[in-house]
Amino acid sequence: NTWKGFFIKRASISLPPALRTFSSDRPPQIAVQNLLITRAGITGSFRGENVFQYPQGNFGSWGGSLDTIGVDIVSSSLRSGWLKGRIQMPISDSPFKYSATLSRPLSTDTAKSMRYSFVIAPADTFQANIWMANIKLFSTTTITLGNDNPQRQFRAVAILNGSISIAGTIGSVPGVNLLGIGFQNMKLQNVTPYFTKGTFSFASPQKGIAGFPISISNIDMQNKTSGGKNLTGIKFTVSVNFAPGSSSIGGGTTLILWGELDNSGGQKFRYNSIELQSVYIDADMGPVKVKGSITFYREDPVFGTGFRGALQATVIQLLEITATLQFGKVNGYRYFYV
Repeated sequence: NTWKGFFIKRASISLPPALRTFSSDRPPQIAVQNLLITRAGITGSFRGENVFQYPQGNFGSWGGSLDTIGVDIVSSSLRSGWLKGRIQMPISDSPFKYSATLSRPLSTDTAKSMRYSFVIAPADTFQANIWMANIKLFSTTTITLGNDNPQRQFRAVAILNGSISIAGTIGSVPGVNLLGIGFQNMKLQNVTPYFTKGTFSFASPQKGIAGFPISISNIDMQNKTSGGKNLTGIKFTVSVNFAPGSSSIGGGTTLILWGELDNSGGQKFRYNSIELQSVYIDADMGPVKVKGSITFYREDPVFGTGFRGALQATVIQLLEITATLQFGKVNGYRYFYV
């Protein structure tokens, strides 16, 4: 038998099934040249550019691109393989660059699937629409993507360390000033639960809501379903200082920024709403003690922005009065009346 093999000048091959887009269940094809097939198998070097554009690629429901791919095969055995492109972390408005390597399946791998290992380089800062925030990431942040699991499906995990700043008018609440809130080991992944909160630090600088200074006592994360939407919220438990001085008046409340999961064309978390609950007042002003709850109002033509509600006042422990309590800020001046 004198057959040695044959040489293919130009051909098209399909990429592995894992490399696909949101619009198709089939992987794309790339053109190859100088393919050699002999008794020993297939030998060739494959290169592809702009295989699919950002964010059409489906990397475990995280959108991305496949900008370049290179594969070297000798006698039907993978010698080397690599990918480069961009990927979108679902809370970031901008993509991150990645590089990845391909390796042969282990001999014990019954699925016989190609193994992928991604290295993702996060940006230093980015906008996070989910909470209308600016997020700064530290160098200790890690983002991993791969298919080293029994199902051979892409799993993405981000362990985030950095700080978050939220400022400006958010929804119906003006004067939100939550700057420099540190976080460590906040976890984001492409399967439920999508978020694990980690730990937060909330010291200086001074924080505020609607022009009133606040102090934060706790930060938590919450999940709920509303109107058929999956919502993830960051919840601030705060004390609001309405009137400074020795007889200061303050109250406790919670502020929640809700983001919703959008699965169209890949996982993306977008801003949904802001929730400022009623403020509970319990103040001791010497001869007068007041208790009650107040709610938020904004941009009133006379009273500006502030809080108004009903309370009970006890005067020198003898007289109880039900009254209206209002704290506000108009034209730069803070006021209150009972």
